[in-house]
Amino acid sequence: MTEAVAPALLVRGRGGLFEGVRCALRPGATLVIGRSRSCHLSLRRTRAFRNAEDPMGLLLSDAFRRVSRVHCEIAYLPDARVEIRDLSQNGTLIDGRRIDRTRVLAPGDRPVRLVVADAVHGALVISFGPCGAAPQ
Repeated sequence: MTEAVAPALLVRGRGGLFEGVRCALRPGATLVIGRSRSCHLSLRRTRAFRNAEDPMGLLLSDAFRRVSRVHCEIAYLPDARVEIRDLSQNGTLIDGRRIDRTRVLAPGDRPVRLVVADAVHGALVISFGPCGAAPQ
């Protein structure tokens, strides 16, 4: 009997500080997003932040501080659902709508666009892909 393999969860950055971000998660993995360096996906550790013309000015900007130190997390549950938790004061949006505290996606759902606080720093596109898929 062949065991079904869950698809990979692909997270790709689009625009702003998220441009070029690529992650592939397996079931059971969690991706924490925020401005703290301790986050798995820290705005302060992105290539776009490192290459910014004025990183210190960006760091001190109001737009940057609207992203919480630990803003949200994406948990790829063992049953292949995805739980997105908003841990912030300023909100997390999925497809333009602010989520309460948690939103759960099923493996068959279409890709969604996740935005932290506002779209100033770009967005993350979350989709399912074949197991072993590398984000593009």
